[in-house]
Amino acid sequence: MKRLFTILLCCLLSASWMSAQDSVPATTFSSDTLVLNNDSVLIIVTVCAPVCSSYVTVENAKGDEIGEIRPPLLDAVFPEAYIEDRRLKWRDNTWMIMDEDERKWMEANQK
Repeated sequence: MKRLFTILLCCLLSASWMSAQDSVPATTFSSDTLVLNNDSVLIIVTVCAPVCSSYVTVENAKGDEIGEIRPPLLDAVFPEAYIEDRRLKWRDNTWMIMDEDERKWMEANQK
């Protein structure tokens, strides 16, 4: 739950920062599920404001949270989870709030 609060706070801050520059679409929330086996389900909650970020949990058949899946993207401020071919995948959306100079610096320092 702390992670979800952090995601919401980051998205809302991003939205307020972006609104000072341009008009911003409304904040959206979405969820997706993936059945792992007969007694557990993976749940992805994604918030977009306008940059998307996700929180992923695993719940048992009773609906109790039994774990959290953290993104493998260690430096990502806005990691987004999605399901592709019945697999959990991640993408880093941090670059979406960077200006051109920040992107150039990031590219130069990732080599």
